[in-house]
Amino acid sequence: MARLCNQLLEGSGLIVRDWQLPGTNPLQKHRRFTLETLDGDDWDEIPCIYELHQQLQHDEEKKAQATG
Repeated sequence: MARLCNQLLEGSGLIVRDWQLPGTNPLQKHRRFTLETLDGDDWDEIPCIYELHQQLQHDEEKKAQATG
């Protein structure tokens, strides 16, 4: 899901990071993903990666309609 979000964020200067490491105890969902600037100077926790993905898709559709 993070990869799909990052595809939609391409060119925005933002990236979704997944902090779950293989072989470790699962992180709480609201702490697993962050939305960061590419340089990592600013970030916010993502409470729900699925809601973020849905919002990014909606924004992309609106952008496509405006230019189409």
